[in-house]
Amino acid sequence: MIKEIITQRLKIRPFILQDFPFILEITNDEDFMTMIGDKGIRSPDDAEKYLLQGPLKSYDEHGFGLMAIDLLTTGQTIGLCGLIQRSFLPIPDLGFALLKDHRRMGYGFESGTAIGIMAFRRLGIKEIGAISKPNNKASLTLLKKLGFKNAKRIFSPEGEKLLYLTAQKM
Repeated sequence: MIKEIITQRLKIRPFILQDFPFILEITNDEDFMTMIGDKGIRSPDDAEKYLLQGPLKSYDEHGFGLMAIDLLTTGQTIGLCGLIQRSFLPIPDLGFALLKDHRRMGYGFESGTAIGIMAFRRLGIKEIGAISKPNNKASLTLLKKLGFKNAKRIFSPEGEKLLYLTAQKM
């Protein structure tokens, strides 16, 4: 069972189907679409389908997945962060995204650190990866701050150039 994580300022919790409005909002954010990709989510039904076939399915299959990031002070969902088992990567991949008004406030580092600790200590994972478009300077800076290194160029199944980094402990 996926457990929530409480940090100094955040509650990182498993997604539920009722989170579809947030998924619709974040996946249609201009920066998300540019730097992460257009997931084709345009309606509440699309967002529910994404949750069912993405994070919720991953919880059952892998014991981890993308999780919602809520502010402890207000309960507002401001982002997502978690582990993804991608078919083209040999190890789980750290993924994250924040709504525009909540970037550059340390929430990415705080949630990424918490997910890394969960991966290594609670789940016993030995190594995690991360992928980023080479021009996504903000994500690459955050990944390096989180301890990811040894960047090498790879291609996604769709042929997109990516940088692949790994971390062995956080």
